[in-house]
Amino acid sequence: LYTFEEIQLTDLVEQGKKITKASTVKPNNGAQQSGNNRDAKKTVRDTLIEELQAYCKNNIEKMGELLKEITLFKSAEGNEIFLTLEAIPTAKETWVGKTLGLLREKVKKEGTAGCPKNAEKCDIINFKNGIPVCEKTGGECKYV
Repeated sequence: LYTFEEIQLTDLVEQGKKITKASTVKPNNGAQQSGNNRDAKKTVRDTLIEELQAYCKNNIEKMGELLKEITLFKSAEGNEIFLTLEAIPTAKETWVGKTLGLLREKVKKEGTAGCPKNAEKCDIINFKNGIPVCEKTGGECKYV
């Protein structure tokens, strides 16, 4: 049995829908936005795309591979079904949100692997604007 979202996703994948890059980041027109909050309100789609870009260092091929890795499942017929970059803007928000959660779990799990937990012994740390940033997680190093 498949959820409604999974069925819709399979339809999108089978139809091979393509979108333009400009349409991947859409403002949330349904939300009331005012003043300085306009940029602060991002959709889950925007957040997923931004975090994929950060994790994959803007490599679109790696972003696609990562999406496939974390969302892949097989249909009853044995077809591989997964979320693609092209499908993010039209996929159900629950599917995109679940994917964002899976990405964050992966980053958390793999981000701590190989960490010496000592900034002086770390070879994957860079300083950006004076702040120590882990290249693996993209976040601030906690061990400085």
